[in-house]
Amino acid sequence: MDYYSDLLDVFYSDAFQELYQEMQSLPETERPQFVEDVFLDETVLQEQGVNVPDDVLIQRSSFGDRRPTLFCLKKYLPEEYQEKFAWQNVNLTFDNEHENWPMFEGEDAWRKPMHYDLEKQILSKDLSSEGSIE
Repeated sequence: MDYYSDLLDVFYSDAFQELYQEMQSLPETERPQFVEDVFLDETVLQEQGVNVPDDVLIQRSSFGDRRPTLFCLKKYLPEEYQEKFAWQNVNLTFDNEHENWPMFEGEDAWRKPMHYDLEKQILSKDLSSEGSIE
């Protein structure tokens, strides 16, 4: 079974795409709150016609490579995948990409992942091209 197809089915559904495009139309500083108010609220998703299977999670996340991650769709893999390949899950990650987000390379690209609440606060601020909060 292609576990990514379960994630793609959610993402490419008309109802999800409508909400995703609405989020993308917002200024980048407003997108983290939209994620919290819409994508992380099961009641809102149901009201908007988004069908998320029980085995697919929508969650906030943060990564050490400094991607400005807003949220991800995640599906845990069966135990045999975890044992044989050491893969725990598959996910689609959605970043808050915009022209002012700094690009990091080499040693500067890595940092310890921060808690997703802190990441949300940072993404909700205006960032200069150097990555400082203005």
